[in-house]
Amino acid sequence: MQQLVTQNKVLICVGSGGVGKTTVSASLGVLAAQLGLKVLVLTIDPARRLATSLGLDSNFEGEVRVPNQNYKGELYAALIHPEEIFETFIRQTLENEGDVERLLQNRLYRQLATTLSGSQEFTSLEKLLCSVESKKYDLVILDTPPAQHAVEFLGAPEKIYSLFQESVTRWFISPKGEGVGLFRKIVERGTKTVMGVLEKLTGSQFVNELGIFFECVWGLQKRIRERSTQVNQLLKESSTGFVLVTGFDESKLKEAQQFFTFLSSEGYRLVKVVLNRSFPIWAELEVDDDEKDQQSIKSLQELRQLYFEMKEYNKGKQKVYDQFVEQLQDPTLVVKIPEMNQDVVGIPGLELLAQEIHNRSRES
Repeated sequence: MQQLVTQNKVLICVGSGGVGKTTVSASLGVLAAQLGLKVLVLTIDPARRLATSLGLDSNFEGEVRVPNQNYKGELYAALIHPEEIFETFIRQTLENEGDVERLLQNRLYRQLATTLSGSQEFTSLEKLLCSVESKKYDLVILDTPPAQHAVEFLGAPEKIYSLFQESVTRWFISPKGEGVGLFRKIVERGTKTVMGVLEKLTGSQFVNELGIFFECVWGLQKRIRERSTQVNQLLKESSTGFVLVTGFDESKLKEAQQFFTFLSSEGYRLVKVVLNRSFPIWAELEVDDDEKDQQSIKSLQELRQLYFEMKEYNKGKQKVYDQFVEQLQDPTLVVKIPEMNQDVVGIPGLELLAQEIHNRSRES
């Protein structure tokens, strides 16, 4: 695990929701800082779990140094705010300040920046790229938004670009960016009845809003294309590694198989699979035969018996897991992390999990 955080410049933690991906991302950040690196952990985390785990205010802004750390390196964290990243992107791209303000006030743009499919993923990757380009950090760890398929996340820049590409925008404005496009001309030639229906359906001057939107985003096309290309290059660099986080559950393992298949087919580097909460940590406890407290021994044995009964019950899951490992063709990629005896909260909890990941990675 030491090589994982020291030989990569970027780590991208992927996986479906509910597998502990945010916590694993933060723990890898702690481990990297302990080893002397200056590391940034990025996340879109609506529940603000990362902030809580790192002892930060739930509304913290920017890239913040995590308090109460005593490491060789330094640990920083940042929450990704899609609206802010979109706005920064627009202000840095459009030369005309008037177009900037018209676009930012446009209702279609506000919908795009907050709820459009792919917008969170696009802004996550844009923030990742900016953080790497700043050269402020030895390692940047991205905790990706939950997605059922890796393609939803990794294909986001292309999806956003397709909305802005010339073949679409030229319907609304002229190729030179002056006048109006074919669609608006057709609408303008339509009857008042058509316009009235549109207004009733949208509750606003929908066509006018649409035209303003595409007139303003005309100037973004080239920049979005450039950033999409740069993101794709970064994701496939030899210094970028993907960490697949999953759970010991049949449905999660099957989703992990889909992730692995996609990553492999697209040429992304899978550097580690973290099987989180795979077994209760108390199942590993040793019983001392000379222990005087016989009741404690009996209780521990009963717990162990329960564990083995659970293991027998979960043979189906084990079969799916064995198939998954066989598909990987490299069992050493997998790190099994136990279900901890306590909640992983705060820096002490993350340090404990980081140690578990480090130790068990050496065992695999």
